[in-house]
Amino acid sequence: MLASPFPNPGLIVLGLNNRRSAYSNHQELTKLGCSVELAWVKRLVAGYFSKLAGIFKWRQTIVGRAKSEKQVRTRIGRVIKIADDVTDNSLLNWPVQANGADGFKLALCLISRGLEGVDARIVHTQHDEIIIEARDAIEDQVREIVKKSMEAALGRMIPEVPFVAEIRVAEAWG
Repeated sequence: MLASPFPNPGLIVLGLNNRRSAYSNHQELTKLGCSVELAWVKRLVAGYFSKLAGIFKWRQTIVGRAKSEKQVRTRIGRVIKIADDVTDNSLLNWPVQANGADGFKLALCLISRGLEGVDARIVHTQHDEIIIEARDAIEDQVREIVKKSMEAALGRMIPEVPFVAEIRVAEAWG
């Protein structure tokens, strides 16, 4: 494993997912003030593509299918029509975002059912968060309902990828 010479190696991964080369990643990191050698970035990129070759093959399949069919279809069959001028990067992102959104909606349904008869309620959603109000006395029960519901929902959507819900309890949701 390569040790990271800067605090956020996710910047390189984000760049690679948006089809940036090792060279352009190196330039961006340098602009951000990171002291990193191009050779290190090249090694990281080579390892990334080697270890995640299946993901890149899947992504190319997604782009090809979307362009030929003029649509992206989620695992549950929801269809997103696409324009002729859509970028490959959008086509790579849409299946991930759309399936995640479908899984999130399913999680909301499962949580709502799980909370029936429990003195707790969903009060807000924001991005990938579900905010639930409950008394302290039932915190563990609600936490378990939310965790199981979210993991079951995303497990149904994308069974090949393990999903672990991170539940955070706070005094206020602001």
